[in-house]
Amino acid sequence: MTTLGTVVEGTNQCVRTIRPDASLMDAVEAMCRFHVRALVVGELENPVGIISERDVLERGVLARRAPDTTRVADVMTTPLVWLPVECPPGEALEFMRVRHLHQVPVMSAEAVVGVVSLPDLMKWARRDTEVELQSLTEYCCLRYPG
Repeated sequence: MTTLGTVVEGTNQCVRTIRPDASLMDAVEAMCRFHVRALVVGELENPVGIISERDVLERGVLARRAPDTTRVADVMTTPLVWLPVECPPGEALEFMRVRHLHQVPVMSAEAVVGVVSLPDLMKWARRDTEVELQSLTEYCCLRYPG
């Protein structure tokens, strides 16, 4: 069975973090440098929140906060919402859809191991559907190994 742990391993992305006392500008620069849409705030073993592009736009830009003096802690999403590595991707997709989340940290018992995004889960769903369709086609064409 596929889990979120498998999905985040397949993205080959490192989890990027930022300190809560860093500036909003530091967060934007890090997101651009690493080509990510969210940063985990705090340490991987002890995350305190997440800051996403949406947080920057809504709580930073639209609120007319100065990017050099506004702290990440002032605009991040907290408390941190996360999913366990054992979670099935289909459940994660529904969880994110219902809560209107675009990125969610994936945690093991010890630390954040990845950040899963809606596009990651959509790619998984497409591949999963293609595999199932191929199996059904083989079954219908009498090539099923059973």
